[in-house]
Amino acid sequence: MFIQGANVVCAPCTTTCRTCAEGQPAACLSCGAGFYLSGTSCVQCTFNCKTCSATGCSACVDGYFLTSAQTCSQNCQLPCSTCSTINPAKCTNCIAGYSYNDVSNTCNKILTCAGGCSVCPLGYTLNQGQCTACTASQCQSCNPTTPSQCYSCLPGFYLNPANSQCTACPSNCATCLTGNGCLTCATGYTALANTAATPGGYQCVACNSPCATCINTPDYCTSCVSGYQFFGWKCAQSFYFGFSVTLLTSLPTFNQNYYSFILALTGAIKASDPDAVTILSIT
Repeated sequence: MFIQGANVVCAPCTTTCRTCAEGQPAACLSCGAGFYLSGTSCVQCTFNCKTCSATGCSACVDGYFLTSAQTCSQNCQLPCSTCSTINPAKCTNCIAGYSYNDVSNTCNKILTCAGGCSVCPLGYTLNQGQCTACTASQCQSCNPTTPSQCYSCLPGFYLNPANSQCTACPSNCATCLTGNGCLTCATGYTALANTAATPGGYQCVACNSPCATCINTPDYCTSCVSGYQFFGWKCAQSFYFGFSVTLLTSLPTFNQNYYSFILALTGAIKASDPDAVTILSIT
């Protein structure tokens, strides 16, 4: 905010600040999602990190997990219980019901067990110590005596209680409990910030292009579609280039000139339309 006489002008911050100090448009006071405050500057978190600090990421966006190096990697693909941080299909350990192959980094189903099994792989049910295949599509587990009836479903599907079958989640969901909401959003969608979940889960909305993925709002990008590059929380075409300028002046002089420009601009708009409401945005 800049005050001159009776004039009060709200000027945009000149950097990736969410808010900035009065009279100091380049001095950040707070940062948006995906950035952390370092001194008076906002520093971008690592890829797909939701919150972070100077030491690293502390929370990841949906679909990613926090590594020991405090970075975010894509969730492991079943039946991996842990996986490579660069390849979610390359297992380092397996869930129960599978044996680990350290040559191929894959998980193999265990269908027969000495003395009888106590747990079965995905898509099988335990029946008197034996693993029997479920016959219905996309079952994670099923009724031992009626293997066509699902008890639970694989990720991306939900159990329809009317027929005990697995139905695909809506296209905007990665996981769901019903067809009317999401537990987590599919890639390219986000749950809106400060929006309460419905009885069925969250409502996930599509990211606005050129965002490939986004967080909290459709326009707050965390990655970009092909042909665009990530700058702050925006995506710009790849042929754009960035540059820095060193101003041969003091910061107070820069701030005064900046606000003089804002005042002149708003004054010109008011002169042409006295009832106009001026909204400024610097990108």
